[in-house]
Amino acid sequence: MNATHDDRRSASDQHSTRGASRAHRITGIGMAGYLVLLVAVVLIVGAIGTAAGDGAGVAWWILGAVVAAAVGIALLISGRSLATRSPGGDSRIQQDPLQPEVTAEEEQHYIDDYRDGPLH
Repeated sequence: MNATHDDRRSASDQHSTRGASRAHRITGIGMAGYLVLLVAVVLIVGAIGTAAGDGAGVAWWILGAVVAAAVGIALLISGRSLATRSPGGDSRIQQDPLQPEVTAEEEQHYIDDYRDGPLH
């Protein structure tokens, strides 16, 4: 019986570890997107500086900025879409620890206090 309890605890630990590693990967994708967008900003500044100088090679700076911006936006979109995809019906990423789930009683109290008042 003790081995079964240990097996259950081990499976639970593995599940939470998998969820945490998935969340870390998704966060990493989003952070990489922001970093690539920062690189795009640096390339835009370089293009402006090159255009203000002799103007040679400004097209390569602009091309690099456009490609970096596209990759950064793609990383942000893919990270967000992975974060909102809910494989088991509930995703740990979407839960706000500061805003707990509203109970049916709290919902009814809100409806009674605010929706049936003189504003209607």
